[in-house]
Amino acid sequence: MVSSAATELEASANTLTTAAERSQQLATVVAAASEEASTNVQSVASASEELTTSVTEIGRQVQQSSQVANAAVNQARKTNDRVGELSK
Repeated sequence: MVSSAATELEASANTLTTAAERSQQLATVVAAASEEASTNVQSVASASEELTTSVTEIGRQVQQSSQVANAAVNQARKTNDRVGELSK
């Protein structure tokens, strides 16, 4: 009876050891996946920051181009006016 109980206890202990080892393996896999996800989130954040910087720079350049175009239009008007005056 005691021998049988000891055998059952040993089998249960082996089962628990196997389950604990598997749990440890799964925890390691989950930790690695979590670290990879964290790295991916950081990469996305960095890319978003770069994109924001690029969009801001594009906006600044568009505004500057608009100012240059307006100046060119004004200069063209002045030139037309002068040409008109000279042709009188």
